[in-house]
Amino acid sequence: MSIFFVPPDYGEDDIIVVKDPVNEVTEINTGDRPIPHINVLMEKYLGTSNVKRFNSDSAKMSWLERFTRIFDTGPEIMRTAAGSFNKVTIYSKNTDIKYAFRESKETLAHVDLKNYVGAVKNAIKSMNIIKRASDAELSPHVYYIGFANFKTETGPDEYKVVQISKAYEMNLDNYYFIVSEKYDELLRKKIDISAEKTYIDDFNDNNENISEQIIDLLRKMIYELNIVCVDIKPPNCVINPETMDVKLIDWDADFCKNSSSIGTDDSNKDLTLILLVILMANHFYKNLNNNIFYNFVKKNVTIDNIDELSALFCNKNYVTTVAANSTLTLYQRISLNYFFKKMHNIGDTIIWDNAIAEPDDTMAEDDANSKKRSEPREGLFINLVRNAMREWNEDTKADYILNELNIKPFNGGAKLVKNKTRKKTRKSKMRKQTKMRKQTKTRFK
Repeated sequence: MSIFFVPPDYGEDDIIVVKDPVNEVTEINTGDRPIPHINVLMEKYLGTSNVKRFNSDSAKMSWLERFTRIFDTGPEIMRTAAGSFNKVTIYSKNTDIKYAFRESKETLAHVDLKNYVGAVKNAIKSMNIIKRASDAELSPHVYYIGFANFKTETGPDEYKVVQISKAYEMNLDNYYFIVSEKYDELLRKKIDISAEKTYIDDFNDNNENISEQIIDLLRKMIYELNIVCVDIKPPNCVINPETMDVKLIDWDADFCKNSSSIGTDDSNKDLTLILLVILMANHFYKNLNNNIFYNFVKKNVTIDNIDELSALFCNKNYVTTVAANSTLTLYQRISLNYFFKKMHNIGDTIIWDNAIAEPDDTMAEDDANSKKRSEPREGLFINLVRNAMREWNEDTKADYILNELNIKPFNGGAKLVKNKTRKKTRKSKMRKQTKMRKQTKTRFK
């Protein structure tokens, strides 16, 4: 059985499917364009193919071990990381040139034959999005995006999706972990208060710089590329700590859609930007206890647009088709996955915003409007808005805005959503972040 896959510069319409009803062979024709072997790509960019790639031992390391470990692979220094569907290896021939090799975990040759066409089409969609993001300088520069053959000397052809791009030093999740470590060290050394104030000032300046860059990247994504990616979070933002340059990664088609497919058009692109910032703010609030987007959210979510934001977030005309009879929009699905998985069963009735009518709501229009005026807004979407307005877990400065929006503030300050999988070290760092912020408010007014 011979199986060919489409090179990156082929479009979805160029796929030719040939089915053999007897042998159930699916062949995807690429013409006379060969798929490069992974060793050829490594020779081109690294000068040698005699290096180690991602392995199972690397997956068992902590992120800090993966970030700092040096492998005996000749001139290259390597660190590794893994996501749900991909694994990344960072190679560096010298201090100036670093490459990130990203490969899919599973080979397309191992996909059920019935799913070949769908798998390849989805991969090509991702490739096109990644290329557009690179060309628009929203992501690290991509040198290669396409299929590669991982065939061994005696084994069969095995194709994976491979992306080779400029490597950044770390993602924002790791960056803020290291920032917290440095502050802990400063406190242990009992440096004078002026040094501590300088550190806090730099910390706040960097927060503002990073948030402005991310908002600008999201704005360009929506307005220039007409794409909306909802899987935006600190691990999917990379940073160069020396230049503080920030880019977005993981532009996979599963969570990156054409704007029109999720309800965004020229009239509501500004609302889409606000929704994406709300999602990003909740990641920073929940996992880092350092919401660097709170000022943007407080300024841009108003009594005049909160109904429109909620309607776009919950628009049932643009539900996802991942599961049979799905009634969730892409915004809702990503929110349940990241923020409410431990709190709510998807099979249960979920209220996203009690001020908008649910699909089975039979109230008369006048009754619904009366409910809007009399009851405070509640629901999962409202929780996201409320958290996105808070800088940290004991911040109450947004309470007056919540009152204007008819959203009841948390009593005694907001509580972080519990995540049982968070390591003790992460909890410890979050507590220290809270301590740092308390000291900042009282000592450096």
